[in-house]
Amino acid sequence: MRKHTGEKPYCCDECGSRFSTHGNLKRHVKTHTGEKPCLCELCGKAFRQKSQLRIHRLRHDNVRKYGCDSCSAVFLTKGELERHVRQHTGEKPYVCDVCKKTFTRQQSLNEHLNRHYGIKPYSCKHCGKTFVEMSACYKDDIKAGTLIMTAIHSKTILLLFLNEMLLDLNQA
Repeated sequence: MRKHTGEKPYCCDECGSRFSTHGNLKRHVKTHTGEKPCLCELCGKAFRQKSQLRIHRLRHDNVRKYGCDSCSAVFLTKGELERHVRQHTGEKPYVCDVCKKTFTRQQSLNEHLNRHYGIKPYSCKHCGKTFVEMSACYKDDIKAGTLIMTAIHSKTILLLFLNEMLLDLNQA
């Protein structure tokens, strides 16, 4: 019911993010603690949630059952396909309530809202500096001499990040 009303009574003590269910808050808190109790027995990669581990296991089997009708791309999950299709359609379903800017991804809207509210949920493991965006945190890790790859959740994010880093290096 709260999903329809927009009510978010559960608040993160660390960053102030709000959630409609206690379970969503508990999952979110793990992003601050770094807790990843679900371990893949095939490769040792750790995850915060059982659902993330379940999807990861499918990647070992290279199971890709969601195909794009516009190109030859194939995806493991329906959500990955839906995000990809927005590249073709230009659809931006996520709208900022503050300034009405639109986004293709929920993560992009969340980081945008962090700017509005001054929330910096990502911190460098080396110096403690905090950031609004995950990618800025990765850049700081690289400057410190270490890239923590376990925080990168998908090949797309990794490719975008590496592309951005190459642009930065070429401009230097």
